[in-house]
Amino acid sequence: MLLRQLHPTYSQNTAHAVIQYLFDHEYPKVERDRGKRKRDDDDEQEEAVVRKKAKLDYESIDRSYPSGAAYSVLAEEQLFEDFPLVPRAHVRSVMEQCAYLYAPTHLRLLQEIKSEALPYTLKARPTPAKTKGKGKASFDADFEAERDWLVLKLAEDKLRADEELAEKLNEQEYEANGEGLECGCCFGDYPFDKMVQCAEGHLFCRNCARRQADERIGLRQTELLCMDQSDCKAPFPESEIARFLPEKTLSLYHRIKQGKEIEKAGLEGLESCPFCDYACVIENDEEKLFRCENEDCLIISCRTCKKQDHLPKSCKEMEQDMRLNARHAVEEAMTNALMRKCPKCHHPFVKEGGCNKMMCNQCQTMSCYICRQVINGYDHFNQARAPLLALDPNKCPLWDTNLDKFHAEEVRSLARSVGSFVEIRAGCGCRAEGTTRDSFWRKGRRRAHSRERFGG
Repeated sequence: MLLRQLHPTYSQNTAHAVIQYLFDHEYPKVERDRGKRKRDDDDEQEEAVVRKKAKLDYESIDRSYPSGAAYSVLAEEQLFEDFPLVPRAHVRSVMEQCAYLYAPTHLRLLQEIKSEALPYTLKARPTPAKTKGKGKASFDADFEAERDWLVLKLAEDKLRADEELAEKLNEQEYEANGEGLECGCCFGDYPFDKMVQCAEGHLFCRNCARRQADERIGLRQTELLCMDQSDCKAPFPESEIARFLPEKTLSLYHRIKQGKEIEKAGLEGLESCPFCDYACVIENDEEKLFRCENEDCLIISCRTCKKQDHLPKSCKEMEQDMRLNARHAVEEAMTNALMRKCPKCHHPFVKEGGCNKMMCNQCQTMSCYICRQVINGYDHFNQARAPLLALDPNKCPLWDTNLDKFHAEEVRSLARSVGSFVEIRAGCGCRAEGTTRDSFWRKGRRRAHSRERFGG
């Protein structure tokens, strides 16, 4: 992947390096043999699943049990050694609760020790470790990998705790000496080394800067501007952004920013994965599938409908199968009633309040929330507030007297439009038991807000 190859060298200037590289070379291209190649697609899908499974969540008790024959013996003996004063019967009991997995059991026992009231009585002296007889089991690769992960996690947790304690003591010292600086957003006092500044030098605490960044990045915007009340619009420098954004958010910020700059380059044949930010050039027009090579995704999707691979079924056949699910049809109706999309760029959004003149934060197109059409300004609306809305019934109202009631009416209308379909399919066992209109309403709101935030 070109971005990953260049990022270690160019860091924050990776996007510019990518664009320059593309002018001097050809963009990475996917060359596929013509034809369906269904068997190869299945092999690639299985390989992707195997690569995904390589990243185990050792902290989870829902993962599959290690296959090594010596794992359980080594895990138990190591836990006895890690907690020599904890009764072995209690260790075995916690192991049973944690599916006999080493790391989850260790973390649970460690959490108990830090609590005020222990659920057991500590032993007066530790039980000697096994040194004779059969001795310890020799080696198990699964256990050693899990043990290494746990040791690293405990070291990171300790380092993080020490840093938090040092920060707390530092803040207390600043507060006691009256040496704190005022945040330009929340007006709280903070040590200078815990503040960030825009290009013009206006200071803000990290929490305020992070909250603004989370909101902007959630809307796929990468312009992080000053929040000072002087209407300063200076951006935060990249070095400052790296100081207040968590690692995952910072990575997302750079991916969005680099993706936008690559899109501006106007590469012919450039396509993006529907499920992440990975992009590549596909020259073969007959290639039906997009194979994502992002290790965190690895999803094979259809280039036509942008959904997961459904070969040998066509997109139309797949759509017909989806329509057989009555619950899905109702939930989609609820979601569409609560969510709007920009008429121009189709960016989703959800309205929580305010007037019905909406402006897309992606392309700045104005639209009406009521009729969903592109508009030029307020002339589209009846601008009188209730109860004078009847002055011009041919225009959409500018203000909603009750937004929740308006949404509820739209939901009921769309639910009725699919109601006959639901009743027909109910006789086939497609109707879910225990579902109510209210449950569909709640789920529709969750789906609408999720699509708004992640652009789904």
